[in-house]
Amino acid sequence: MNDQVPSVETIVNKTAELLKIPRQVLLNTNHRTRGVSDARHTAYYLCNKLTLLSDTKIGEALGGVDHTSVRWGRIKSQKRANADPAYMQMVVGIIDAIEGTDHGQANTVFGL
Repeated sequence: MNDQVPSVETIVNKTAELLKIPRQVLLNTNHRTRGVSDARHTAYYLCNKLTLLSDTKIGEALGGVDHTSVRWGRIKSQKRANADPAYMQMVVGIIDAIEGTDHGQANTVFGL
């Protein structure tokens, strides 16, 4: 397992790449289509899980997103991960890509 904490930038870049959404679109909160907002919320969730930064710090790192927007998106993604095995599998795949491993960090983060 890789013990290094990934940066918010790394998490956002890998999330955008794997979900096939341009980074600029993912970070632009004016893009509110379901696919884009779901990807953005996934990035918030992963930033919280992998960096342990506060919602405020995650929002600042993402260009000034309000902490309540980060919190709402993070909670929405967490509920979806708990209820939807396919979504959880996608999240684990993103973590694996960030870490360059096969379920290394994901096992620790999610207790798998």
